[in-house]
Amino acid sequence: MTYRINAVFAILFLGISVPPFAQSIHPKFDQRIFDNLKKNGQLLEGLFKTYELKQVAIAKVKNAIVLENGYAMSKLKNPGDWLRMREVYQATQVDLVYTKYPVDKEFWLTDYHELLVKRLAELFKADSSLNDNRIKWNLILQTACETQDEAKAMFHGFVIKYEKRKKPIVLKPDVAMTPSEKIDRYLVEVGGINDSLVYNTFDQHKAWTNAMVVMDMTGSMYQYSPQVLLWHIKNSERSGIKFFCYFNDGDKKAEVDKKIGETGGIYFEDANKPEKLAKLLYKVMKAGYGGETLDENDFEAIIAAEKEYAGKFENLILVADNTGIRDFELIDKIKNPIRVVLVGCEWGINVQYINLAYRTGGSLYTINDDVTDILTKVNEKRILEVNGNKYKLNKRINLFECYDEEYCQYQFQQEELAEGKTISSLKSSPVGKKMFKGVKGQKLPSKKKKKKWNRGY
Repeated sequence: MTYRINAVFAILFLGISVPPFAQSIHPKFDQRIFDNLKKNGQLLEGLFKTYELKQVAIAKVKNAIVLENGYAMSKLKNPGDWLRMREVYQATQVDLVYTKYPVDKEFWLTDYHELLVKRLAELFKADSSLNDNRIKWNLILQTACETQDEAKAMFHGFVIKYEKRKKPIVLKPDVAMTPSEKIDRYLVEVGGINDSLVYNTFDQHKAWTNAMVVMDMTGSMYQYSPQVLLWHIKNSERSGIKFFCYFNDGDKKAEVDKKIGETGGIYFEDANKPEKLAKLLYKVMKAGYGGETLDENDFEAIIAAEKEYAGKFENLILVADNTGIRDFELIDKIKNPIRVVLVGCEWGINVQYINLAYRTGGSLYTINDDVTDILTKVNEKRILEVNGNKYKLNKRINLFECYDEEYCQYQFQQEELAEGKTISSLKSSPVGKKMFKGVKGQKLPSKKKKKKWNRGY
């Protein structure tokens, strides 16, 4: 497999236009090296200085940003930590840290050079300006591991050492930016695209014509829902999207005032107005400041969109995260099959979304599976298996339930933890600061209010 990791890679990967300052004119890594890794593997290693250490003391690293991959993994867990700094600081050295386990590379289970290229690709996807021969590049092999468990416990990723720029980068003013550039800027400000599931799903389903997209714009979706707009604007000639509906769970409304079907915070716009779509993105975000609880008013938004554009669309697509639906009791009022594009399914799928797809005759799309024709996948014991987890159809109420309730409770706890981390990161991001500039008496919630786990309906 060929991996494109030169300066152009970051532009082509998702069709995202990288700001001019992010494009290196002195690339360190030439694409021709990666076109034949078997032949050029040693040449690739020669572009780094290689050192062996017992263990890198990550906690003691100073004047550096640490971006983690994980053992035998390539995806960056926290690219936003660097993206939030690069306008003021510039990289001087990049250390790629991993473990020398087993000691003999001949016994490594993972293709070493392929993993190296994948990690570089992820780094340059986040910031292509790092592909620069003026930056020092090192490979650091940690040797204090004699077992796989010891190796897994050690740090794997990038350490980016930096210095303050003589002149901070001056970004293009908003008035001079195209809608696409505004969305690009927005995605950078919220930490970049960690997971391109949403963009890729729309790119792979071009048959979704004459479509309405209902998008969750609460805090946990700031990196995801805008990918739909980005894809639509960059593919306007072949996009089948006709209408957009954004919702933010109540426009700062207090939790006690959120009544089922009357929560609000729902906005509409035609898909042929890119300027208005980009402006509305910020408006909806600022109006909702991330939402207050894990649960959101997905069904109220869907029903409102059906009424607003009645008879004008054929496909209705919900883009949402894997947290709870506060107004699930409204499910029988939904009139159209719902295609659910769901993010955050690392610990399993919230059964509410399986039931949404099932009861409306729709489908479900996650990073691991496309689930269509749900009933055809249910076995004789009424068990549906998705993403390795099982759900049982309760015929009495015609809804699926978690087969393993203990695991589903664990899943819910993990969702709460992930949501808390998202809010914490959002508070310090450029977007979080911009949201409340000049607005007295408003601040981001310190954490989402807790809610007891239920059976999912």
